[in-house]
Amino acid sequence: MKFTDTSEKGFQKLIVKELTSNSGYVESISNNFNREFCLNTQQLFSFIEQTQPQKYEILKRKGERAFLVRLDEKLRKLGVIEVLRKRS
Repeated sequence: MKFTDTSEKGFQKLIVKELTSNSGYVESISNNFNREFCLNTQQLFSFIEQTQPQKYEILKRKGERAFLVRLDEKLRKLGVIEVLRKRS
């Protein structure tokens, strides 16, 4: 007889497995979370590098920290939705 984990933790694992295996999500590791900026900077920079390689090169030249500081300022001032809508 096969054991089925019906606990909340088991359900969470099932959801994560489904999302990462079949829906293109990437699981975040808590050690990669930057507390100062409240996000996973490794995933952020990986995403930018994959989707906007020219912009990523500019970002690297100017400095990742400078980008994070500016992003943080924009998020605090405008909010997430407005920042995602605009390209400034």
